[in-house]
Amino acid sequence: MIRILIAFTLLLSVSGCNKVKEKILENQAMQFITIGQWKVVRYTEGPKDVSSEFTPYTFQFHPNYTVDAIRNGAKEISGTWSGASVNSVVTIQSNFPSTANNPLPLLSGNFLVTDPGFDFVEASKTVNGVTNTLRMVRI
Repeated sequence: MIRILIAFTLLLSVSGCNKVKEKILENQAMQFITIGQWKVVRYTEGPKDVSSEFTPYTFQFHPNYTVDAIRNGAKEISGTWSGASVNSVVTIQSNFPSTANNPLPLLSGNFLVTDPGFDFVEASKTVNGVTNTLRMVRI
């Protein structure tokens, strides 16, 4: 009986430890995303490069899972964002209201993070068979 109790206690402590590790990683990701503003430096819709449409915009991600689209220094509109990691596959879901000006609707959707860096992120999503790619840098 004591062996079962010890095994159960060890199992609980290991699962609790994994939850602590997950929480630490989640906090680090939150800090990574929410510190500073971000700028789209490249956006392609299949072969079409629409990066220049994002030139006047920067983006501020907040810990409450909102994101502000800032155009020429003034907040234009807010959207939402969330992130997930499953089996080392990281995705970012973002959504701007249907009333958002172009090109902001291009940022709505579920993006697969293909290259995370210290001050940048590259991601892609596929819409109607067309792959859109995105590169954002922290400014």
